[in-house]
Amino acid sequence: MECVDLVGYNRNDFDNSNLRKAREGGNVPGVLYGCGVLKHFFVPCFTLKNVVYTNKKYILNFNLNGDIHTCMLKDIQFHPVSEMILHVDFLKIDNKKKVLTILNITTDGTPVGVGKGGLLLQKKKKLKVFGLPKDIPSLITLNISSLDSGDTLRVSDLDRINGCEYKDNPVDPIFTIKAPGKSSSTDSKSK
Repeated sequence: MECVDLVGYNRNDFDNSNLRKAREGGNVPGVLYGCGVLKHFFVPCFTLKNVVYTNKKYILNFNLNGDIHTCMLKDIQFHPVSEMILHVDFLKIDNKKKVLTILNITTDGTPVGVGKGGLLLQKKKKLKVFGLPKDIPSLITLNISSLDSGDTLRVSDLDRINGCEYKDNPVDPIFTIKAPGKSSSTDSKSK
């Protein structure tokens, strides 16, 4: 995975009015946990944009008052109306221990079956990957250009990522090319 540097500040006050003031000041409260660590913090909202509003997954080098923590974005909460970031959870990781993460899927190429009038159906948008953080990609890009009408690309069909394994059910479909349907005028002429 790619790495991103991020800076945060310890948070010791848990009063709701102080949290509201911090959010109004452009800060997002959060918690860092894992590997025996539990820390509450604030992070400037604008610094989260490159980590949150992307389809990639990153390893964060999180500087919390001078201490560097290697972590990943585990959870994020948004306001239901304004979509403002309300809270983030960071999971501290050990680079020598495997982690389970969920990665977005992107595509490369245009399926042969689509060129013949078929319809590309995406059944999965994300995949669970288990491995060492250094081995896990930031994103899964699948070349789907060879898929023809009626073909299905399943988890079991994917090339293995070095040092990692997929944790989704191997028979789960990711992409299917639905064959083009016959028009009603063709059906009536053949009768």
